[in-house]
Amino acid sequence: MEEFNSDLLNNCELEPLANSGLIQAHGAMLFLSRDTGKFTFGSENLETFLGESCEELLGQSGDEWVGEMLPDLPGLPTGAGNRAYLPGALDLGEGELNVLISPTAAGWLFEFEKSQADETVILAPELPELQDGANLNDMHDVHQAVVDGLAQITGYDRIMLYQFLPDWSGEVLAESVLRSSGSYLSLRFPASDIPAIARGLYAQTPYRYIPLATNDTVNILGRGEVGSTLDLTWSDLRSVSPVHIQYLTNMNVHASFSVSIMVDGKLWGLIASHNDVPGPISLSARLACVNLIQQFSARIETQRIGQQKFIAEQLSDKIGSSLKGGSSPNELATTLAKSIGGLADQIEFSDCIIDVGGAFSGLNTQPDTELVKSLVGLSETKGFEELVVLETLPDDFDKRSKAHSHGIFGCAILTVRAATFGNTLVTVILTRPEESGEVAWAGNPQKPVETLTTGGVKLSPRESFEKWIDVRQGMSKTWNEDDLFTLGLLRRQLDLVLG
Repeated sequence: MEEFNSDLLNNCELEPLANSGLIQAHGAMLFLSRDTGKFTFGSENLETFLGESCEELLGQSGDEWVGEMLPDLPGLPTGAGNRAYLPGALDLGEGELNVLISPTAAGWLFEFEKSQADETVILAPELPELQDGANLNDMHDVHQAVVDGLAQITGYDRIMLYQFLPDWSGEVLAESVLRSSGSYLSLRFPASDIPAIARGLYAQTPYRYIPLATNDTVNILGRGEVGSTLDLTWSDLRSVSPVHIQYLTNMNVHASFSVSIMVDGKLWGLIASHNDVPGPISLSARLACVNLIQQFSARIETQRIGQQKFIAEQLSDKIGSSLKGGSSPNELATTLAKSIGGLADQIEFSDCIIDVGGAFSGLNTQPDTELVKSLVGLSETKGFEELVVLETLPDDFDKRSKAHSHGIFGCAILTVRAATFGNTLVTVILTRPEESGEVAWAGNPQKPVETLTTGGVKLSPRESFEKWIDVRQGMSKTWNEDDLFTLGLLRRQLDLVLG
């Protein structure tokens, strides 16, 4: 086995996932062109599902076919993401078929799959409600409820709630396991496990369904065009990358179902559902899972709204009354440190240091003036406009050793202007200590893929997902997406109170 070659990994980002010209073999597909009103692409296996060959169907009028085959369809869906799900809508003598219709910029994808015996409507279980003032710790029960709910609906062996970190690595926050041994709970996965091109597809589609993790594929044929020109971004049947198939095989996964978690329009994470045997999931069950994840996204947004309210109340009342009293910069710094210290349930930090135009105050310690000035300088390099978050201080930071001696290994720095103090610059520094020396990864994060030489050079995902301990030194706990959201709320609220 050769040493890991990062150039091979970079090539994964160039893989044409949405333009493979292939679909998974458990279904069939037709594409209706918006320009011509005719079917211009289809999968080679259409006859197995529809009783007509691809060659016979290509060139047919889409309106006529839809009118005859789907007479109850009120109209074709429009707008990205507005799919039509039609369980058991067709039976052309080959058994009942589910039909999924997805609009694209160029037309409509029609996908056909065999209906399962249990296509009756499935109601997603209700997730726990959050009370006013709920903090991140209150979300733990919700995390576990969502993976337990997915396990109940799908019957899959292992369900994991996976949150992306700012560097696009990820961490398993909750897990449900029915049969397999071992656990991925609290383990991290490198960003390369879900490359940017795949994350982009997850952000546009509600789920990714792979009932049989093999390389069995079906060609897409085009009417005057090659199948790879067809955009399969919105396709349920889109073929699976051979690298991903190998990745699942290395994890002993024979079926996979992942649901995208979108919060505030961004990809927050995924629910990854793995099964140790091939396992179809009915369309009704998949839609129930999507509904459950929509509930979960709503809980996160509810928690964030409550967090915003709490931060506003914590800062507005205390700081506002201090400003009305004509406080000095020293008094304002002290008030800010105490007020922000009340946010300890919302964001993790060891100390809060305030600089109001050279007047310093700390929540838990007396600030070292020279050290604070140097930390403020880290924000100055960003023009005082950007939020600075560090899990390790720069190697060329002149006070690095002194910071470490004060227990500061990571920090978040934000700045605002205080109009009531002559537009004085106010800097808030939240510090974090050194994280305990070990971070657990699912396999070696320094070797996310391996290069095999049997029969020529071949890229393969790492073969082991056993816990790999990374000994971290000189680093704090990572500032995650929830931390960044809270810091953004804090900055906006300070702007309102001090501006």
